[in-house]
Amino acid sequence: MAFAPASRGLRPLVPFKAADTESALDPWSTLPEVPSEQNCRMAATALPGNRVFVCGGCNPDLTEPSDAAFILDVEARSWKRVKPLPIARFGHTCVTLPSGRVFICAGRAAMLLFSHNYVYDPDHDRYTSMSRLPMSLYYHGCAALPNGNVLVVGGIDKNYGVCNTVLIGNLETGVWKEVAKLPVALARVGCTTLANGDVLVCGGYAINAVQAESVKVTFAPTSGVTRYDVVADSWTAYDALPSLPDVVAGVGCVTLPSGLVLAIGGSHFKHRKNGMHSTDVRVLDVQADNPDWVLFKQLPTVRRDFVAAALPNGTVVVMGGRNEARKKPAQPAGRPTVADVFRPCTEWTAADLEAAPSRLDASGRAAVEPSIQGLIQWSGMLERARKYQQGGQIEVRVQRASAQRATDYAAALEQANAIIEADTLQYKTAYSKHLRLPGEADGRNLLEDAVQDLAKRNGLEAAADVSYVYKDPTQGTVYQTNLRGIDPKTPDYATKLFEMFDYNLGAVDAQLESLAKAAAVRYVRGPRKKVERIFEKARLAYQGHLNRVTDYERRSFVCADFGEMARVIEMFPADLEVLRIKNRFSRTNRTAKESGGYRDLQMVIQFPGSVDLLMEVQLHLKVFYELKASVAASEDAHGQTGHERYIEFRGMKELAEFKRQQESVNNS
Repeated sequence: MAFAPASRGLRPLVPFKAADTESALDPWSTLPEVPSEQNCRMAATALPGNRVFVCGGCNPDLTEPSDAAFILDVEARSWKRVKPLPIARFGHTCVTLPSGRVFICAGRAAMLLFSHNYVYDPDHDRYTSMSRLPMSLYYHGCAALPNGNVLVVGGIDKNYGVCNTVLIGNLETGVWKEVAKLPVALARVGCTTLANGDVLVCGGYAINAVQAESVKVTFAPTSGVTRYDVVADSWTAYDALPSLPDVVAGVGCVTLPSGLVLAIGGSHFKHRKNGMHSTDVRVLDVQADNPDWVLFKQLPTVRRDFVAAALPNGTVVVMGGRNEARKKPAQPAGRPTVADVFRPCTEWTAADLEAAPSRLDASGRAAVEPSIQGLIQWSGMLERARKYQQGGQIEVRVQRASAQRATDYAAALEQANAIIEADTLQYKTAYSKHLRLPGEADGRNLLEDAVQDLAKRNGLEAAADVSYVYKDPTQGTVYQTNLRGIDPKTPDYATKLFEMFDYNLGAVDAQLESLAKAAAVRYVRGPRKKVERIFEKARLAYQGHLNRVTDYERRSFVCADFGEMARVIEMFPADLEVLRIKNRFSRTNRTAKESGGYRDLQMVIQFPGSVDLLMEVQLHLKVFYELKASVAASEDAHGQTGHERYIEFRGMKELAEFKRQQESVNNS
């Protein structure tokens, strides 16, 4: 295709004059570094006045989400830190609305997926909560439409599956509606609004339809390009538009004021094993009779996980990311090194569009394959532990996560509680109603007396100001058994511990079932704690020590009233030593907010004999136990179940507690 910018009526763009520009002919010049260590997979968008708003992100390991936000003044060559995001995140998106405000959409932090949205007002440095997406997403595309609505495209959902869902949000009414689906389920696409208001989507990862139901979920990058017609609510077929010359994901896609579209960089599938990623900058004239991608310029360095923004004056700013051009020989294939991280922010101006080549590069244009050939295993995408299998090995990628920034733990806890506010109200109402039943107020006193007697029999002492009872009131630390030769921070420790539970649980279950029968209450086995949750809890609460987690296995007694609970406590077997008691029914309990309003009584017990295994035994009120199941299954207006809301609440609370502990260590 002959590329002649002048025939399109493009206005000339003045190159950016930087003091450190090596050559006036070089379209690349360097701006100051992004002032954040967590500068991978940020979100960025252009603001009026040739500025760029940048927010969130994570470290090169993709494990530490950030809430930092900045504004880059390109002409002044300076960064300004602004108010941080309400919740740290990466894999999110942000777009500038016609009003000049910024819409910030979804994302993730550690194992939490968000449906939360905000609008940032740069004039007043203020965030406003907006209506949530009907589903949690990250690595999605997002585009601002001329009428003030926003389009959200594809992404990875709560089940860690790539989706083809497309949503339009009316920010004035807070209503989200699903529109025509993508031709293929995609994540990490390039997404940009065209001059006529349509939306162009290019590249990305797609799930393979043939192997989607297999044990190993496989993903493939695609070179496909499709266009959404907002008026007709339809997507073009992949063969209707020119595909990118190579399959890439994470491509930066921006529209210039002239109407030209740039596709910047991205991860080359065919070079992935060598740690190589695209440095191509390609131009597409979407208004041409026969549009095609033309190789224009190269990025000055290899990078991935970056963000790009096109300013009103035609300048394109490329920021952050990581450089994987050099890999250590010992590095496993497909696992990027993080020792060589590219942090400077580079800006480019299209002053010499006339210098663009008049032909395609030698590689030619890749044909679109509907079957999406060349599948790869997207290792590390799920960022969670694989399911434990009997006799198998547990493979876990332990994530480090930093907590959201909050002025103090109480403020963070209030923010987390807002997510489950309606659920908490149900629990509080049920508890108040139960306490008004005849005899239950006195029954709660009987239960407290029984707990104190049990604590005394086991040599426990009450800790100050809380309802916990510890064997050692100065620390309250209890440990699972010490396995000789096995590091308690490794997956091997969890594997061996599960084997020991499988061998020894039968005898303990028999004792507890006999107790339940004698006390005329219901006995419930399990559920066994999920492996990924064990590692997450150990990481956030116990510095990664798996032997500090005491609820690998859980057993429950479901009681109709406090009298039955007291009877279970009084009859508890003497050879099952109790190491810790937490009574959330206590009149002095101050931890209701930390449990989302749910109340129970928990004990950590030790197996008899020489087996130093620990297990959690819980006592539930029947009314709470049944209400918990009902709340867990109920969906709110955003499509989140009660269980999903609780997981989000718990994760935010634990991250805040993690940060509080870290700050305490740093201060000391």
